[in-house]
Amino acid sequence: MPELILHHYEISPFSAKIRAMLGYCDLPWQSARTAPLPPRPGVDTLTGGYRRIPAAQLGADVFCDSRLIGEEVAAMAGRPELSLAQADDAQRELATRAELEVFFACVSKAAGWPLLRRVIADYGPVTLFRTLRDRAGMTRSMNEPRLQKRGPGGDVNGYLDDLEALLVADFLFGDQPTIADFAAWHCLWFATEVGGRNLAARLPRVQAWMQTVAAFETVPTEELSADQVLAIAGSCEPRELPADIGEDDLLGKPVTIGPADYATDTVTGILVASQPDRFILRRDTLTTGTVHVHFPRERFAVTSAAGR
Repeated sequence: MPELILHHYEISPFSAKIRAMLGYCDLPWQSARTAPLPPRPGVDTLTGGYRRIPAAQLGADVFCDSRLIGEEVAAMAGRPELSLAQADDAQRELATRAELEVFFACVSKAAGWPLLRRVIADYGPVTLFRTLRDRAGMTRSMNEPRLQKRGPGGDVNGYLDDLEALLVADFLFGDQPTIADFAAWHCLWFATEVGGRNLAARLPRVQAWMQTVAAFETVPTEELSADQVLAIAGSCEPRELPADIGEDDLLGKPVTIGPADYATDTVTGILVASQPDRFILRRDTLTTGTVHVHFPRERFAVTSAAGR
């Protein structure tokens, strides 16, 4: 089995989520570190300009959005409990709450000196300025109705109280972690580990659980450059499409696809599969040849690119 290549940067909360999942599953992985903001050599060429991080790569297949990467990790490890598609309603509801309302609230609360110092140390003051300006614009342009209604502040205290009440065992829904644990953990990881926030003393179960999940994070087997990941994609063929590629009037035609909630920049390619959980685009470049780029169906939108 080829190792998954994770395109990520250290302080990306959604990247931390995947790193912890890979460690829990004891899956070896390779690291392709990238910048917090475009341009990003390597991953930009592979995806066609998808701006969210992380992305993951298996040969000439590229997976966008941590939800879809999580599905690939669950399948590779044979752990259906880590699949959001197979989660029960309570797990899905908590994961969605964590990755929308609570995520933006935690990012907002973490925007203090510890975060600024970390970004300056890792990337320099110019990147800090560009990142703050970019994130402010992203928040203003978000299309998610729940966040527009409630605002990005959310109710973090209520969320933490709910987690404390859920933690009657080692994990949120029992004695082993589910996808809900990793989804619920990553935004709090950002607030505490990157933003320097402390959890209240009234949350001993949450504190212990946070440490347990954080311990799953593991180091990669190898660090890869942008040139290396492009060479890997160019040396491989995309995996075979599913026997049932779905039904869609846009199949076989040029389309644009992008997130429908925030950071809505689009990618252009040929739609080659439209499945219940994902869209697959074919992209052809001089650098890599043919790659297939996978996007989750939920909260993404596809439109015709004819005439563009």
